[in-house]
Amino acid sequence: MQNAPQPSLLLLSETQAPPLIAILFWQGAPMSSSPPPWFRDFVAGFADFCQDAIETFIAAGIPQALDLRANGQRWEAEIILVNDADMAELNEQYRQKTGATDVLTFSLFAESPQRAQWARLPTAQLGSVFLSWEWALAHVDEEPAHRGDAARFLRERLAHGLLHLLGRHHDSEDAYQQVVSLQNQALAQHDARR
Repeated sequence: MQNAPQPSLLLLSETQAPPLIAILFWQGAPMSSSPPPWFRDFVAGFADFCQDAIETFIAAGIPQALDLRANGQRWEAEIILVNDADMAELNEQYRQKTGATDVLTFSLFAESPQRAQWARLPTAQLGSVFLSWEWALAHVDEEPAHRGDAARFLRERLAHGLLHLLGRHHDSEDAYQQVVSLQNQALAQHDARR
């Protein structure tokens, strides 16, 4: 008997806490044994962190977040954990850059010239955030604020990706510092709740 093919995307978690519907996927081969603690921690805290991040971004007055809240819409984002090889392929294909990176986003809502039309839909599709879990594991010790906590580091990268989906970019040092501040606020809110 042949082995059944492995799914290319494996659903790990989802949150439907208003206003965000966030769906977490694992892309690629399944782990060979039981998942490591950092992975279990990231998945277990996924829904709460997404909610904390969105609340932080609304409180910070991000225009796209305020627009969505004012319209009473639900927001949907897909989060996909990938390995470095898959991330490098995406980075090459869509950014013409060699090698893996930490996070890539594909925004549907924030960059759309038809945002007003999206406002009439009950659910706004924000887009996709790709996170390289291997990149996070390789770089977590470079970030003293995370104290070697890969799940926390992935949460920070997730906040970064969600900010991109809401139209926040860092094309200047000032803009970068604003993004970092918002990421840190989301992490602090989540850490305080835990």
